[in-house]
Amino acid sequence: MTNPETSRIETLVNKARKLARQGEDGVAEARRLLEQEIRSEPNEYLPLDAEVEILVRNQDADLARQLLEEFLRWHPNTADASARLSWLMWEVGEREEAIAEVRATLARQPDHLGARLWLIEWMEEQRETEALRTVAEEGLKHHPLNNKLQMVWAATELRRGNANASIEIYREILSRDPDWMPALRALSLLLSRRKQHDEAVRLIGERAEKTDAGLKTLCCATEVFFQGTNVRQALEFAARAANHKNGNSKEPQRKLVETIFRILRLEDSKPFVFELLESRGVCDEFASALVDHFAAVPDQQGFDRVLDTIAKHPAHFSSALENSLTNHGAIWNRRFFDEWLKNRHNEITGNLRVWAAVGKWLFDRGDFQSAADVLQRGRNRKGVKPATLLVLGTALERIGRDSESNQVYRDALQLKTDGAESSIRARLAFNLAIDGYEATGHLILDDCTSEGKKLAEPDDLIRIFAVETFMTAHRLNDFHQLRELYAQTSEHMKRISQERPSPEAERLIHAYNQRWSYLLSIHGSATQTSK
Repeated sequence: MTNPETSRIETLVNKARKLARQGEDGVAEARRLLEQEIRSEPNEYLPLDAEVEILVRNQDADLARQLLEEFLRWHPNTADASARLSWLMWEVGEREEAIAEVRATLARQPDHLGARLWLIEWMEEQRETEALRTVAEEGLKHHPLNNKLQMVWAATELRRGNANASIEIYREILSRDPDWMPALRALSLLLSRRKQHDEAVRLIGERAEKTDAGLKTLCCATEVFFQGTNVRQALEFAARAANHKNGNSKEPQRKLVETIFRILRLEDSKPFVFELLESRGVCDEFASALVDHFAAVPDQQGFDRVLDTIAKHPAHFSSALENSLTNHGAIWNRRFFDEWLKNRHNEITGNLRVWAAVGKWLFDRGDFQSAADVLQRGRNRKGVKPATLLVLGTALERIGRDSESNQVYRDALQLKTDGAESSIRARLAFNLAIDGYEATGHLILDDCTSEGKKLAEPDDLIRIFAVETFMTAHRLNDFHQLRELYAQTSEHMKRISQERPSPEAERLIHAYNQRWSYLLSIHGSATQTSK
């Protein structure tokens, strides 16, 4: 028969936990209810445990610890409180203290399941595989039918090379709890690796077919069907897993990508891959993985086919398209690109990421006119990044549209910085200094090289040296000092350009020399006149 008092406290605690999930006001109300209960029933641990949980979730671990330690001073043998304190120590990084505390709890109360499961979790994290076996074995004496303890026992048997014993443990769990997914996944994968494909497929296939199948289940099904050489089914589960949005763990996704790449190495998998891709039955991330695969193999025909599909749907496959341009642009077919650009420029401009990647791809191939044309179309759209305007401004410079380029740089400096601000300032300052506005250029240069700001290219260092040298020239009236200043800085620029040679560095040094020729001629004439 249920104790009415216990039932009342559990109801209150459940209410407090629900309130705590409703924002700051809910947290305050939950704590008020719990503290009122703690004052009226100081010997009851359950309300305190709920408050500790709420405090930790809301980043107040210090107060949570004080409350636990105070309770334990008056109730030192309360295993639940001691176990919770060990958990809190682990959460704040006191690993050794946490393990010592949880071991002390288990020494006092060996059947405390929560403390034992926490210890197992921590030992798995620290890869203490041998000690795990002992801890699990001790736990099974008190909880012989606990699924989690049996799973740990099965894993330790498997690590010791006793796969048959591990299989029997998984089967025992499933005989009691046929739908318990951790055991279903573990057993199906183990059977699959042992070439018992029919049983593995029966175990996981039926569960994976359900619409509410989780990410781990779909990843497991992908692996099991692949091991069983059912490539089409494996890819279909892989596509569903790649589209799955509810998984927080990165581990299943990482294993999924590994499995996809192994599937793709099979020549007969290609038709299924393209069928899935062309029906848009896969998500953007899956398509991006396909791009990486066919670029790495390398398989130009496969790459072109993937590219042809994703290029027809730039809105659906924006990440894959951006990835193909940014990381694998060297193997794009130029004729295909031109045709695609001509037919889909509105959709391309409509997606900022793809639009920026297209502009950069054209720029990197030296087609400055096309890069400028593409990037001009979307330069005023909300969300444009300064780094993209930097590419546009530089492209305009290269085709001789300097005044437009300077305006683009000015516009870029009004946007929220994305790391390109220093380079933009350097370029605008250099252009102005070359045109004779040295003082204005110096003001715009501002704090380009201050800590935390990075220049995109060594070429921008040349621009900074140039502007600073021109400003120094304004303060010098000595013709010989001017020539020496010019020679020193020119030598410094050449060293920078030799470290990373580029046509741009040569162009900058040429523009710098031209401006200095003009300045020296003025100062030389003035010196002659004064004589």
